Amino acid sequence: MLKGRPWSAVVSDMIEGIVVANGLTGAKADRARAALWLAIDDSGELAAA
Repeated sequence: MLKGRPWSAVVSDMIEGIVVANGLTGAKADRARAALWLAIDDSGELAAA
């Protein structure tokens, strides 16, 4: 659910979904989370690749 939720909570759920869907655990999951958060800038837009 998106309506009424902070954008950061929505992004966090999306990132966690990616981690779970790919079966990542431990250090691999941590690296994926960090990389995905770095792809998002402060305004909530995707950072330029």
